[in-house]
Amino acid sequence: MRLLVVALVVAAVGTAGAEPRDRFKLLSKAEQAKAEASIEASFPARWRAKAKVDHAGFVSELAVTVPKPISDADAVARTIEIVGGHASAFGVMDPKALRGQRDRGRVHLGEGERWTGNIMAHYDARRVRFYGHLWPVETPRPTDLDRPKLLEKYLGLKGTRPSKCDCGRVDDEIVLDVESFSVDAGVAMICKDGELRPRPAIAMRAEIGAGTVHGLEEMPRLLDAVTRERIDDDFLMPPYGEGEPTSREVDAVQAFATNRCFYR
Repeated sequence: MRLLVVALVVAAVGTAGAEPRDRFKLLSKAEQAKAEASIEASFPARWRAKAKVDHAGFVSELAVTVPKPISDADAVARTIEIVGGHASAFGVMDPKALRGQRDRGRVHLGEGERWTGNIMAHYDARRVRFYGHLWPVETPRPTDLDRPKLLEKYLGLKGTRPSKCDCGRVDDEIVLDVESFSVDAGVAMICKDGELRPRPAIAMRAEIGAGTVHGLEEMPRLLDAVTRERIDDDFLMPPYGEGEPTSREVDAVQAFATNRCFYR
């Protein structure tokens, strides 16, 4: 089913957008509880809002009961209205730039062409659940992604992977080329000194399935987008791109749950 893409302007919102930041303090459990209570109190009592925030204080999960059932026809407009009215809690910098894409019983929300993070809304009649948020950070995209140069150390490496043929062969030989890798430019959230700090970065990953290639263990997962230096700090690379997010970008939102920075 093709995603329905709708761009809408929010005429009036209850809160101003989030200010762009260059670092995010990791909150204690007490501070998280205070942030959750503040978000819940910002909704009418009859909405029965229940919030969970991540360690940076933004919405990780929010459930509300709206007065009027949400339908497929108005799902994008209604979810944009809710998020836009609580922009700072969702890391939205410009509520008027919010746009949505509906796919069956859920909506993906982003801010114009800025998809640093992802907001997903699942709706069922009057009950709506939101998952995730955007990061209020500047999102410069590195323009020079010379894939052969970035990968030159690993191109031509040989390895093996389990054979799928019926010829009795156990392994097939593989030789890495540019198409053996995914290279993504974006903004990484680096965990350091009790803070998350945004940093333009390039993520590299070998797409070889169950293959084994000696030498790949030295490949960095992340490079500084400017200096091309290896980044070894713990990090989270939120979805980043223009227009509708890919399924891989959407799945990347769940990296929150495994990032060691959030489990000190």
